[in-house]
Amino acid sequence: MSTLAQSVYDAIIEHIRPRGNDKGPITAEDEQAVLTVIGQAIEALEAKAGGAHIHFVMAAPGAALGRASDVAWNVANGDIWQKNEGGEWKQQYNVGSLAGGGGATFPANEPATASPVGNLPAGSEVAGRSVLDVMRDTWSAVYQLPAFSSFTLNGQGTRDVAIGTSFPAGPQAFAWATTNSANVTAGSISIQDVTMSDVLASGEANDGAAQAETDLFVAGGGEARRYRITATNSKGQPFTRDIVITGRPEIFFGPAAAAPANSAAVRALPSRLTSAGLVFNLNTGTVLKTFVVAVPANYTVAVIDLDAFNAPMPYASTEMNVNDAAGSPVAYKLYTLTVAEAYGTSHRHQVTITQQ
Repeated sequence: MSTLAQSVYDAIIEHIRPRGNDKGPITAEDEQAVLTVIGQAIEALEAKAGGAHIHFVMAAPGAALGRASDVAWNVANGDIWQKNEGGEWKQQYNVGSLAGGGGATFPANEPATASPVGNLPAGSEVAGRSVLDVMRDTWSAVYQLPAFSSFTLNGQGTRDVAIGTSFPAGPQAFAWATTNSANVTAGSISIQDVTMSDVLASGEANDGAAQAETDLFVAGGGEARRYRITATNSKGQPFTRDIVITGRPEIFFGPAAAAPANSAAVRALPSRLTSAGLVFNLNTGTVLKTFVVAVPANYTVAVIDLDAFNAPMPYASTEMNVNDAAGSPVAYKLYTLTVAEAYGTSHRHQVTITQQ
């Protein structure tokens, strides 16, 4: 809690706790009473900005503390008064003028909040801000930050694709969803091609869909395209979500009638993946006797049989050019194993791929 807010809190606690020698820690019930008082004060100040005195009575909370407690806040000069047991008002504390949200402000060297306080997260800067504004933030209902819960291009979000995959130019369907949509500023949605520094759409309503023109591109290795959707919340703060399309070399594998002799035969293998650093299973089946794993030439393969006590499997490697998704030849290694007889029950050959 910041210094001045803490002072207000401490002052009220000191003067509404039960009288007597017991000055021990206040209870959770006491603390709730104080927050109620401050909340009532803020509501009254908002209703009577610039007024004279704000008088409020702690009824139920006061009873919980052992007696009724009358507290008055002079918004003109910041004095806090309390009625004593004899019914007389006595000035207890001064927290500076809070009239109309102006007057007292936190000094320029006021430290940021060390821990979350109500609606203020840890690290909130309060220097130079109105005391009333900070206290309103602190004890008002917690602001529900909006966020993008999804963002897709033609129904797909962030993903890996095969190197050489082509994405056509023309109108594309972008879609999104937001949480706490009531706190999204109207007309603040924009979509950007971050890779090409191109704004595709702006001033969009938060209706979850937009058509936007994109450029032709072919995915190379690594990040190929990044699209970003941006909006502004009702406090003027931007928030974003990205779609990242990354090009990966294809990995082909599976049982085969014979070792592949060309690119077309490799690409015809029954399974393929587009992620590096993988561990996956090649299922042998019970019909074919040859098993193949084809990887880019800078990858290596190790195989064990999970259904034969993790025995290492002697796949032999050869080199061959295999076309990528765009038809360009790429140097590959083919790891092949041929067994004498087809397996009686399908075995799981666990394949581990590493990049050299």
